[in-house]
Amino acid sequence: KQCEERSGRKIDLVLVDYADLLKPISRMQINRYEAAGLVYQALSNWAKEDDIWIWTASQAQRKHKLSKHELRTIDEAADSQEKVRIADLAITLNCKTDEFSGFKECTYNIVKFRMGRSGVSVGPIPTEFEYGRMCPNEW
Repeated sequence: KQCEERSGRKIDLVLVDYADLLKPISRMQINRYEAAGLVYQALSNWAKEDDIWIWTASQAQRKHKLSKHELRTIDEAADSQEKVRIADLAITLNCKTDEFSGFKECTYNIVKFRMGRSGVSVGPIPTEFEYGRMCPNEW
């Protein structure tokens, strides 16, 4: 609200660097999965109440090993199912580096999209993070 008052305009997008590090205010002892559910639900409620987009990142910390290119479903992509259940859109970014050339390519997997198709992969797309660039070869 203070940012909107200072800028004189409505905020339409909030980027949360890493919502997994946020903790709910609670007097009860809760585990990190329950805490993540409360945090993500609070962000979702805020987005709906103020009619804004809220984007954040999350890192899956899976107990069993998966190839980085196997994170294609909701079950594989989240260590806490609450995160993905609450989200309207969940995208995994899976990167692969060539051992010899150092060339990188990434694939986006749309694992959930409430308003459209999910289970869709985009890529692989050549990537140069050193230059802040991800684009198909033809560009």
